Amino acid sequence: MLTSNFYALSGLVISLTFFPLFFFTFSKGKTNIARYFSYHLFAVAIWGIVTLLVGVNSGDPQVYHLWNLSFSLALFIPVFLLHSVLLMTERSSPAILILIYAQAILFALLTFFGRTFPTTKYMFNSMYYNQGGSLYLAAVIIWLGIVSLAHLLLLKHYWTAYPEKKKNALMLLLAIPIGFGGGVMNFLPAFGIDIFPFGNFLIPFYSMIVAYAIFQYQFLEIQYVLRKGLTYIIVISLIALTYSLTIILFEPLLKELIGHETMLPGILATFILGIVFAPLRLKVEYLVDRTFFKKTHKEIVRQNELLQQELMRSEKFKMVSNIARGIVYEIRNPLTTIKALSRHIEERLDDKEFLIKSSQTIDRQVERVNALLHKLLNFSTPSTPDLKQASIYNVFDDVLNILGREFLERNVRLIKNFEKNEAKVLQIDPVQFRQALYNIILNALEAMPEGGTLTLTTRIKPFSDIVQKNFDPKVNNFFEIKIFDTGRGIPQESLPLIFDPFYSLEEKKIGLGLTIAHKIIKDHGGNIIVESEVNKGSTFTIELPLMR
Repeated sequence: MLTSNFYALSGLVISLTFFPLFFFTFSKGKTNIARYFSYHLFAVAIWGIVTLLVGVNSGDPQVYHLWNLSFSLALFIPVFLLHSVLLMTERSSPAILILIYAQAILFALLTFFGRTFPTTKYMFNSMYYNQGGSLYLAAVIIWLGIVSLAHLLLLKHYWTAYPEKKKNALMLLLAIPIGFGGGVMNFLPAFGIDIFPFGNFLIPFYSMIVAYAIFQYQFLEIQYVLRKGLTYIIVISLIALTYSLTIILFEPLLKELIGHETMLPGILATFILGIVFAPLRLKVEYLVDRTFFKKTHKEIVRQNELLQQELMRSEKFKMVSNIARGIVYEIRNPLTTIKALSRHIEERLDDKEFLIKSSQTIDRQVERVNALLHKLLNFSTPSTPDLKQASIYNVFDDVLNILGREFLERNVRLIKNFEKNEAKVLQIDPVQFRQALYNIILNALEAMPEGGTLTLTTRIKPFSDIVQKNFDPKVNNFFEIKIFDTGRGIPQESLPLIFDPFYSLEEKKIGLGLTIAHKIIKDHGGNIIVESEVNKGSTFTIELPLMR
């Protein structure tokens, strides 16, 4: 009974440590690497629950059904790990993925039909343990091979990765031998080796190392600043829950030792633990600070501030990377054209008509590059709007006149719902705001290549209707502009990115239009909101503050 309860306790601790990590990774991770790694964590967590059930029912000869389920789950643990490692190391191969998933499914089916474990054996004087045959041996060898391959790929990735990525790889390189090394001990009794799988208690350390890598080094590209309050809640909850469940789990053993009911005292002890915790709060904080953070309270606050700054720098570097990539795409075509024409000019110096056309083409391409660099300079160089009293509807008329031909060529109908009697004159920079409206309306027209309707609406919006309240206290109301198109729409996952430099849903339509429009509106103290649904159109809402 004692050993079987230890096996159940190991399953309990595994599920308690892996489930929270799975939910956190699944909800916060935004990459395919994070998604498949979260599946790996989920497989371990579910396996932990089954291990708990096996331990609780280990004295029942029918427990072999649970053993079959346990092994079937264990088959997928290294598969999801290798899948995430292949993505992490950029070595993903469809053939390898099909092979590892197929073998896991095959052995799971063989186990389900009772082919993997021919017999069951009573071991450790306390529990029935399935005994494996040749198929089990083959499955275990493949299981170990997948784990080893993942570890080797990580090791190679560690030596070739950039310095900032090395720590993530190192954390996983340390975690795999600990976690999987402990888990391997579950295979030994199935071969008749009389060694109890105490190695299960090493598996939770695997989750702890992964959690440390996420919070400390943004493993899986999850950017999250660890807060002390959250850490205290997690530690206290785990202590209370583990204590309560352990008392309940060991109730039969304690009955034999002391001869009376133990569940009620255990539950009362847990309740008392919660009541008396308040006076012990400072002591718990100190222990958490020294054990998990290795620093004093002031040092932790300072470290979190530095981490926030580092995350902001990381985002800026990402933006610079996007801008550089966009410049390459935009400038490459004009330069290619200029280079081709320069070669032909040498061959056709006597063709005056060709020289004139080539000169004009080169001039247009140079202007194109110059215009891009000018836009980029305006975007990167902060410029304060020259605010003055100007008619917003005159700005609209200028933009619509410039784009008149675009409306005709694209067969787009224009509807204007202007409230011209209200706030006709606004405090704006007419030149900058004309550029912002031009970029947004042009973007709407490009979303309707086969025709449609563009609706422009203006109105006075009460301050109470504004969701964001971080405006100047002198603001009275808002002038709202809605630009609605019936185009192809924007996928929900792309909405947060549309104002990023050079971001576009089409590779051939890369630029700074919406980015510049967003910056101009923000510089005017305004706000811009985008709502969209695929194949149903998009609405850009601009809110400009009206001072008292």
